[in-house]
Amino acid sequence: MSPAFLPVVAIVTAPSAHRALAEFFAGMPTASGTAYVVIEPAVPRHASLNVTMLGAFAGRETVRVTESMPLIPERIHLAPPGRHLSITADLVYPCETPTARAGGLPADFFLRALADERGEQAVAVVLGSPSPDALRGVRAVEEEAGLVLADGDVGGFAAHWVGPAPELAQRVADYVRHLCAEPEPPQRLSADLDALAARLMPQSAGMPAVLVDHRGEILYLRGRTGRYLEPASGTANWSVYAMARGELKAALLAALPEVLHGRSARTHRRVTLHDEAAARVVELDIAPAADPSFPSGLAVVTFQETSARRSSR
Repeated sequence: MSPAFLPVVAIVTAPSAHRALAEFFAGMPTASGTAYVVIEPAVPRHASLNVTMLGAFAGRETVRVTESMPLIPERIHLAPPGRHLSITADLVYPCETPTARAGGLPADFFLRALADERGEQAVAVVLGSPSPDALRGVRAVEEEAGLVLADGDVGGFAAHWVGPAPELAQRVADYVRHLCAEPEPPQRLSADLDALAARLMPQSAGMPAVLVDHRGEILYLRGRTGRYLEPASGTANWSVYAMARGELKAALLAALPEVLHGRSARTHRRVTLHDEAAARVVELDIAPAADPSFPSGLAVVTFQETSARRSSR
């Protein structure tokens, strides 16, 4: 699927995390088709990032957002110290400082604007410990089913992936490739899908499962998958990432590309899936599969529910 607008990655970084910021950009492809917005909360007695410094260690064109400007792929758009940015379509611009009641911290303000504008395509990366500045914004991105990554604790909010900056870059790059992937022509199968699924998908216990291709597109469903997957609104979309319910989306974004791209063998995740009245524990099993008709690779994703408890939400 192609996104309606340019992919945008918002990066909230603490003054102590400049090295992590450099490592993140070193790990990102130089032609990812992504625009970056960097926000550094002001900290007394700490020098703020400037365009020259950031451009030098990120190896990318860097501009300070002092007026409305288009978001440009591969360019870093740096927020002025203490100023608030917002986003509309593919434009980023400074705006009036909101009142404290309206939620006025710069990182928080921009992340919430990004969540409102991009929805599930919003991507937020938190480096270092940026105090409470980004916490409501992080929550807004999570509520829109966007992607949140961090290199440490995010003030009690669960990031979808926690790890060192180079690993975060790899996750973001995989996700952007997924957003920007163009539909491919149907591939000619060596056998029909029923026969392929019978051979590749385990039959033991009759657990719900899906067979996906290298882009995460669902080729075959088995069993009652409706408790774990649901059609996304809008144009028909068979991406398992788009159809995954709640917290399963984040788990699949973190684990499935590793198996499909050969960076990991079979993997297993335990996911707590929150519904309106209960929290269900789902065992997620992802196993590689192979067929000559799909040289880029296949995977089988199996769902097994182990327990349910009342939700605390």
